[in-house]
Amino acid sequence: MSIYVKGGQLADKIQGTANLTASAMMKGTKNYTSLELSQVLEDNGIQIAPSVSADAFSISVLTTKDEYEKTLELLNEVVNNATFDDFEIDKIKSEKLSAIKRNKDIAIQQAIEEYRDLIYKNTPYSISSKVLEKNIPNITKSAMIEYYNTIFDPKNIIISINGNIDKDKTVQELNKIF
Repeated sequence: MSIYVKGGQLADKIQGTANLTASAMMKGTKNYTSLELSQVLEDNGIQIAPSVSADAFSISVLTTKDEYEKTLELLNEVVNNATFDDFEIDKIKSEKLSAIKRNKDIAIQQAIEEYRDLIYKNTPYSISSKVLEKNIPNITKSAMIEYYNTIFDPKNIIISINGNIDKDKTVQELNKIF
């Protein structure tokens, strides 16, 4: 299943919010701690992977037919009940800033960022590590929650499913989630 939501980084009020939100969604929900969620996903062979591009927020979902109902339950948890725990947010911010620092030692990465800055200056397509390094520490939990609550507008969502499923039942379940 591929879920695409119009907006992505274009919907950021502070550049970097979408990226942090995508990471934080998988770090605990109302019914699962971060560890419990990752354990349930691993035990059942389910993958739910939120990500962000300039134009779209997306969630890739991989599962088997036997685990389909459990997958929809977990997808609902991630989409509607993420907790955005302060400890997890701080950990994600630290990881992102460390990755930025590591990338500074990779010449090709720096060249790509400079090129992107030149071509797409002042657009979400040019968000560079320099901007993220400056913004990430200043992105608040409330900004992430606001982005999270805004992004999943049913009018902006496209869902593509490939596999052996009951179409009518799936449409009903996805309507409940989104």
